[in-house]
Amino acid sequence: MCPQCGARWEPAGLADDPESIATLLNAIEGWRLDGLIDNASARRLREHYEARRAALLAPAGEPSAAPAQQPSTTGPQPAATAAPAPPSSVPRRRPPVSASAGTVGEWAARRQADVLLYVGAFLLVISALIFVSSQDEALGGGWRVAILAAYTVAFMAAGLLLQRWPRVREAGPVFLAIGALMTPLNFVLLHDAVLSDREVSGALVWFIASVYSAGFYALLFSTGAGRLYAIPAGLAVLSAWGSLAVTVGIPIEWGGAWWLAFAAVGTDAVVAARRWSNAVAVVVTVIATLATLFALLVALFADAHHWQLPVTLLLLTAVVGMGGASQREPMAVLGAAVLATAAAIAGLWAGGAETGWYSFPPLVTGALLLAARPNWVTSSPQLGFGALLLAAGSGLWPLALIEVHLDGDSWIAAVAFLGAGALLAAIAWSNTTEGIATWTGVGEEPEEDTRATPDGERVVFGWLAFGAVLIAVGFAQRAEGLSPPDTGWVPAAMAAGGTGVMVLIARARPQLLLAVLPVPLLAIGASLHPLEEFVGHDAALLALGAAHVLAAFVVLRRWSLAVVGVALGMGAMAVLWEAQGWAWWVLAAAYAAGGAVLFGLLAPMRRYDRVVSAPEPETPTAAQVLSWAPALTAIGVAYAALIPLIRDPAVESVATAEYRALVLLLLGLGALIAVEARRLRRWEPAVAAWALVLVVVAGSWPIFDWTPWTLAVTYSAIGVAVFGVLTRWRRPGLDGADIAIQIIAWSGLALGPGAALMALGERVDALRVDAPTLVEFRALTLLLLPVAGAVVFEGRRFGVRWALLPASALVMVSLELAIATQEPGNVQFYTLPAAVYVALVGLMTRSSERLSDDIGWHEVLQVVAAGLLVLPQAEQGFEPGGARWGLVLLIEGIALLGVAIVLNTRWLAVSAVATISGVALRFLWVNRDTDLVPYWVMLAVAGFVLLAIGMTVLLQREWWDRSRARLLRRWRQGAAGADAEDGVPLLALLTPLAPVLTIVAITTGD
Repeated sequence: MCPQCGARWEPAGLADDPESIATLLNAIEGWRLDGLIDNASARRLREHYEARRAALLAPAGEPSAAPAQQPSTTGPQPAATAAPAPPSSVPRRRPPVSASAGTVGEWAARRQADVLLYVGAFLLVISALIFVSSQDEALGGGWRVAILAAYTVAFMAAGLLLQRWPRVREAGPVFLAIGALMTPLNFVLLHDAVLSDREVSGALVWFIASVYSAGFYALLFSTGAGRLYAIPAGLAVLSAWGSLAVTVGIPIEWGGAWWLAFAAVGTDAVVAARRWSNAVAVVVTVIATLATLFALLVALFADAHHWQLPVTLLLLTAVVGMGGASQREPMAVLGAAVLATAAAIAGLWAGGAETGWYSFPPLVTGALLLAARPNWVTSSPQLGFGALLLAAGSGLWPLALIEVHLDGDSWIAAVAFLGAGALLAAIAWSNTTEGIATWTGVGEEPEEDTRATPDGERVVFGWLAFGAVLIAVGFAQRAEGLSPPDTGWVPAAMAAGGTGVMVLIARARPQLLLAVLPVPLLAIGASLHPLEEFVGHDAALLALGAAHVLAAFVVLRRWSLAVVGVALGMGAMAVLWEAQGWAWWVLAAAYAAGGAVLFGLLAPMRRYDRVVSAPEPETPTAAQVLSWAPALTAIGVAYAALIPLIRDPAVESVATAEYRALVLLLLGLGALIAVEARRLRRWEPAVAAWALVLVVVAGSWPIFDWTPWTLAVTYSAIGVAVFGVLTRWRRPGLDGADIAIQIIAWSGLALGPGAALMALGERVDALRVDAPTLVEFRALTLLLLPVAGAVVFEGRRFGVRWALLPASALVMVSLELAIATQEPGNVQFYTLPAAVYVALVGLMTRSSERLSDDIGWHEVLQVVAAGLLVLPQAEQGFEPGGARWGLVLLIEGIALLGVAIVLNTRWLAVSAVATISGVALRFLWVNRDTDLVPYWVMLAVAGFVLLAIGMTVLLQREWWDRSRARLLRRWRQGAAGADAEDGVPLLALLTPLAPVLTIVAITTGD
């Protein structure tokens, strides 16, 4: 008996000779690799037949392993001759299919007839239900309730009885589940048909039905009917709690607090019963998250019930605290601290406090965590690290509310930032061990010897504290009525003094220069606020800063100071330009000219290998900054000068000198990069230079007023030419040069369709017409074909067969776009070709990876193809006159089921069953009147057809197994990647989904 399909082997079909046994061993290995038999069964079969083959090949007179017992045959067996066996081909190994996947495949092979019978029985039952429910006028509400109850009881009774019948035992739980899930529907029908006429509250019936259903499902779960009954039992409990809120009249705005109360009560009960588990944690987390989101939405959009938000957050804090305490999870302390802080802020909001006060709860929380942190550093490193992070975040919190403080009371802001500075200074002072830089990650065991925090980390917190104090001083000056420029001289004096201190410290301890340098820079920045006012005054302050920083460079010979001095000098030039009213593009040109000079002078100092890890990284880093920053700044200045012209509708920006200057500056930057690439003899920088060339080409198009779609064609033409020129250098590999060449070679081909798509979007927005009617759309359709041709050429050049998949996907996308140009009225003109294409790819290819143990990626494509085929028809079936699509869907579902059973494609079978079931349920609940054929007749005929096919399979089992095995063998021999060592790569296998995305874009676009 075949373990895969149940076919009976004929005794004469397997000769007792080494050649036949070797063939059988190869077949067994193929069955295992295809997932038709599990690994254990394959191993047992191999051991049996390998022992027999070894016995046949053993020379006469030598002892050999006892031959395994052969299957019993009728009549004597001929004597076997010890002829040498020809070498058997060993199949290439592929990633093994898991045992669970093999088990599902074996079950599907054994139960083919059962699947047909089950689906047919289901259709007949639905047909009967439609026939009964269609007699609404003839049957009263009580009779309909009684009939539905009888059906429910009948399903459950049938499920219990079928479990005692071995051949159909698997159907028992299904029938029982159908009856169990129909239980709540009885209450719905009872209320709608009977109790609603007697003015019985629907909320009360809902509550009673939920409580009854929860108890009933819990009973099924506890009696071992199935573990999955825990899911409807839990849903029924949730339904009962929600219906209780409606029954007792809880305002909907308090729904978040109500459900968090449920989570808190449930958490307390589970903790008390010591039944906490990961599943409980997931359920509580989902409920708490949804309840909190609901409370936040109510707070955003409701004009009343503000206090529900702090109550909700307090309950959430309690839930997190109880859950963390029950699991002895120290990190729950941090979660509770964050939630308590949020609750305090929500309380201030609900109480109507000024928004400036929102800065203080995080500061208090950060101070408490920082005070408690020394106790956690050694006992719980993760908690100590988290406390440090939260304390740092609390110190930065007032900065996040800077806009609020600018509009509010300045004294409150000054106190808040002063507190933030104190907190950050305390962190810098106390963070001596186990800082952020020394923490190694979750799972670290407590250590007795703590590690010292690097000085750099403490310096950063010192900078932040100094900045917070500066902001506090600024708010205090604002509260006292001081205004610029009088507020700038004190920070400027502080900057000059800081520079002097920096020079004194750096001469004695050079390593502290970079630690002290940000202090005068920060003070200089504070002295310049606001920059757009008092331009001359700010120019003086900037020149002062540039002067004393450059003087420090002359004294200390530190190139980082040269960078800062040049930056401040460029800022002074910009302020002077603003004061004189000169054209900004001229300043950009001046920056670029100076940058070109620096670029040439600093060429010997520029290096790219081990810049950061060099013994003295400051000098090469400064050389890089001084070489490239002026050119980049020039581009930024030119762009900033162009922005007002772009926003001015009376000015054509592309005709201005600023626009042309920006294009030329970009071209100049590309030239600098190209020069550097040639100097280094490396392809990698050439990518950036080539990208700038392509950008300049695009930027030049509006200057000459050429149509945008011609740019796309030009890009594609350039791409084809560059692709052909670089063929001799192009080779597969992960080396930087190889990747750079590939990017340059493919960029033009890829930019062609991209530029066409952008041009299409602009034309559609401008003209407000359908995209397929425009020439840009047709250009996009055609420009995909060179990319597909290049993919095929590259695949044939390197011998990659699966390259046909992405190429064919591009061709299909082009085909879908071409179909769109004809403006078909039915979406199935798009979906049918895509469904056939995706189905063929899913049936004829194999991937080296699997989505899970039970489904491969090629099976995902099969499911997508089935969806493309049936979903549009299902949607059109709900339209007026769409009853005929129900019949079409039934036929297609039966056809899909037949293909799935013949080819053993189980997920295609799932799609087919879902299609048939969906049609049946749609006939049951929607559009019961039809002029075509009564729905119950359609389902009855389909059910009888499936029953007849299933009975035929049972009666002609041997013929069916032989025919199916022959077809399966031919199909697998033609499948791409079935015999390859690695199969088809996953990304290549998923490229056929591109036409599906194209259909979505076409049919849902404006």
